[in-house]
Amino acid sequence: MDLYCQEYHTQGRSSIVFIQGGGIGSWMWDPQVEYFSDYHCIIPDLPAHGKSVNVPLKSIPDMAEMIAEIIRKKAHNGKAHVVGLSLGAQVNVALLSKAPELVDHAVVSSALLRDIGMKWLYSPGFIRFLFRWAFEPFKNSKRYIELNMRLKPTVPWKYLDKVFEDNRNYTVDTFVALMAANQGFLLPKGLEKAKAPVLVCFGQKELKAVKQSGADLVAALPNAQAIIVDPQGKLPMGCEHAWNLNLPDLFNRTVHSWLEDKPLPAEFGQLKI
Repeated sequence: MDLYCQEYHTQGRSSIVFIQGGGIGSWMWDPQVEYFSDYHCIIPDLPAHGKSVNVPLKSIPDMAEMIAEIIRKKAHNGKAHVVGLSLGAQVNVALLSKAPELVDHAVVSSALLRDIGMKWLYSPGFIRFLFRWAFEPFKNSKRYIELNMRLKPTVPWKYLDKVFEDNRNYTVDTFVALMAANQGFLLPKGLEKAKAPVLVCFGQKELKAVKQSGADLVAALPNAQAIIVDPQGKLPMGCEHAWNLNLPDLFNRTVHSWLEDKPLPAEFGQLKI
C-alpha cells in the first residue's frame, strides 16, 4: 500500500522530504512547511500514522523503501534533501544505507541505533499490558492528554487538539509494532556509501544510548557532523527532542544553512559521550 503524502510549494527549486517521529502526525512539520516556501516540501504519513493509518507498520527498512519510492516518483530530478526526527531519523538512516543516491543532504535528529537493554520492557506482552493499563482507558479523554502534555513537555500546548486526535487513532497493535521497529533497528551496514552531507543532531539531556548512536553514525558516514541542541541543558528532554516544534526558528535556520552548505548557527555544542 502507498503512503499518504502531501506536497507543498511544488515549484520550489529542490525537494525536501520530512519524516515524522513515531506516534505523532505529519502535521509536526507545519512550522517547516511555512518556512521552506522556496523548496518543494514532501510530507508523507508513515505507516499506521495519520492518513496512512491503514498501511501496516513493519520495520524501519520497510519504511525506508517506501520513502525511497516517494523520492523516485515525486522529488525534483528523483533526488531530495531528507529531514527525519526520532522514528523518522531512523528511517532516514536506513534510507542512507539502502539508497544513498537518492539523498542530496540529510538531517538526522535523535536516531536511536543501539540496543538499550532491558529486553523485557519491550517484549510484545509487556507492551500490550502497558498500553491497555496505562493508555487505552484514557486515550479518548482530552483532559488526560492535556495532563500528559503538561507533565512531559514535548509538544507545545497549542497543538493539543492535533495530539488528541493522534492518540484517539492509536491502537495496541500500532504501539507494539512501533516499539518493535524502534528497538529492533541498529546501525545498518552500507553507510560508507552515503556521500551526502549528514547533520546529526541530539539533545543534551537525551539518553546516553541516543548520543552514543550519534557518535556511531558520524564514525560510519564519510561526510557527517554532529551537534548538540541546547548544550547548556536548559530545556526539558522532550522539548529538545522535538526541537522543530519548540525551537522552530533555530531548527529552520539550522536546516536551511545545512542544505545551502553555509555555516550553522552558533548556538550548538559538540557531541560528547
